[in-house]
Amino acid sequence: MLVKLLQEKGLEDKTILFILADTGQPLGEHDNFSEQQYLFQENVHIPLLILAPAFLREPAVIDDLSSQVDLLPTIMDLFGRPFRQRSMGSSLIRKNCGRKVFFNNPYGPRTVGVRSGPYKALYEFATRQTFLFDLSRDPHELHNIANDHQELAAELRQKLVDATSFVQELYDQDRFC
Repeated sequence: MLVKLLQEKGLEDKTILFILADTGQPLGEHDNFSEQQYLFQENVHIPLLILAPAFLREPAVIDDLSSQVDLLPTIMDLFGRPFRQRSMGSSLIRKNCGRKVFFNNPYGPRTVGVRSGPYKALYEFATRQTFLFDLSRDPHELHNIANDHQELAAELRQKLVDATSFVQELYDQDRFC
């Protein structure tokens, strides 16, 4: 209905429409029926649709890892403006195979996570436990392989701790709205 209204008003070529969710919705996976408890894929994987007929040449599916922080840089690219943007994200229009995506859960146990390629690492601050999953081989996140890949687990855990410290520093300096 909204798209039809934009077309009727002649605004579809002046509009970029983002349709997304703010969280995933588990349906009993990992005995979880609440999106606020964990950081498994069913909690963090969300849909995103960008409707921008005047700004995109053709429909595309983007398989790169991404996050909601990538929306601002994507908007800047869609507008084709020569601005510098200083957000934490990167444009979804630009191929970025090495992208890492960070996420956290401020509810329940303080847990942070990162996706890097097929790997997903989670770190629980309270227990100091690291979880590592290879989503290409274990898409349901049933087997913690952190002990089998200690070097990779330690590297990703350190990135999580560093990213968390950086964000906390920004909060402490009132640099978030």
